[in-house]
Amino acid sequence: MKFETRGRPEAIPKVLAKRDKLIAMAKEGASKCELYVEMGITKGCASRWCNENDDRYQPEFVYLIQELTVLSQAWWERLGKDCLNWDKFQATVYNRQMQGRFKDDWAPHSTQVIESNNTNTNKGVDVTQKLLSKVPQELLEQILQEIEQENA
Repeated sequence: MKFETRGRPEAIPKVLAKRDKLIAMAKEGASKCELYVEMGITKGCASRWCNENDDRYQPEFVYLIQELTVLSQAWWERLGKDCLNWDKFQATVYNRQMQGRFKDDWAPHSTQVIESNNTNTNKGVDVTQKLLSKVPQELLEQILQEIEQENA
């Protein structure tokens, strides 16, 4: 397999042309690494295309990665839910798997507390970020519809 190791923007149409196959893979829980191999790109290339400060930034690619991540996470979460009643289900192993794959939603978050001297406000404010807040609402609704159709 040939990799586009320099993050060439002209490779984007080739990647986007594989969207249907990538979505099918993500719906089966494919990792980002598996998806990158299918795309024919390296992790570094993907990183450059997702970096807004890089001149090779590709918003279409960022949108695709967000969509694929949500689909893969949904598969893994459904797997965990379906396996909860198994006698040999290893919750700790599953939890670590999820923390590694989906850090924004599963890794333990440290809470940043902002102190204020103003007595009219709360003394501390919890600040967290969620992956889903970055995903357009329209995409989330489409993904939920697809999942509901699959489960019907």
